[in-house]
Amino acid sequence: MRKKRNWGLGILVSSIALIIAFWGVQPARMINVLADANYLYLIPIVILVILGLATRARSWQVLMDEQVSLRQSFKALNEGYLLNTVLPFRLGELARAYLISREGQISSGHALAAVVAERFVDAVVCLIGLLIALPWIINPQWANNVAFGITAVLVAALAIFLVIAYKRDKIQAILARLPKGGLWKLVDTIGEFFEGLELFQKPTLLGQAAFWSLMAWLTAWLSLAMTIRMFGLESNWIVWLFVSGIIAFGAAVPSMPGAVGVYELSAVTGLMIFGYSQETALSIAVLGHMVQLAITAFLGAAGLTSEGETIAGLAAKARELMPQKQTITNL
Repeated sequence: MRKKRNWGLGILVSSIALIIAFWGVQPARMINVLADANYLYLIPIVILVILGLATRARSWQVLMDEQVSLRQSFKALNEGYLLNTVLPFRLGELARAYLISREGQISSGHALAAVVAERFVDAVVCLIGLLIALPWIINPQWANNVAFGITAVLVAALAIFLVIAYKRDKIQAILARLPKGGLWKLVDTIGEFFEGLELFQKPTLLGQAAFWSLMAWLTAWLSLAMTIRMFGLESNWIVWLFVSGIIAFGAAVPSMPGAVGVYELSAVTGLMIFGYSQETALSIAVLGHMVQLAITAFLGAAGLTSEGETIAGLAAKARELMPQKQTITNL
């Protein structure tokens, strides 16, 4: 019943987002916009998306203390993204931890801790870009208030991770005294996760991961620029940073797999702020989203095939770690 409710919520959110994004669009005008696009720009866009995936995999690899190869990290990342594209509940994040841990160099708990750290670092870099763009779009004082609030949340999140990292033995001891059923039967693995959060005590490691995350966002910003240019339009760095940030955080809203609907609505909202027509903004959003999903699906499927895995089999393994996901979410 709970899974059905989650599915229902995701479908509802995505449906509402799609209705809003498409509301008022003139089909004939949108068809003309798509027909006039220069699709040769797809070549650099595809290259940039692949480079972005590689740099994200490198950031994750760094946070795993380079105990796995970049090839392993890249394959697991794309297989996880594939799962996120076709299944709900963000199973892909758990799947990539499982895929890395089965190689034997790192435990699933440590891999999950690295996933959490990678997502945290990625969010920080994205937010910095968004905050840099904000004063150019809205009243500087209002932008400062937003920046202060977001910074406070990030500092609080970092403080929580640091407390867990430094006090993990005490926290694990408390968990060990709880009833040995359900979630708490995983105390040993949760302990591995806590140990993995030691990387938050390593500023050099976090700095390296942030650098590679910045490179990933650079490819995302340039990819957006190329997608806009595909339709014969100009843009600047303010557009790239702001719209990419809006898309990233909009896509985090619970929705259908692949962030269908919320991605499009976020992109259209961000682009229309800069004066792009709704038809053009929607064309940019739909095309950009399709390219990203297609590339990750292809690379993820290739990885699964090479390892003799299936989506169903990988999802089953990821579900075995589902209680851990609940723990991480609560953190």
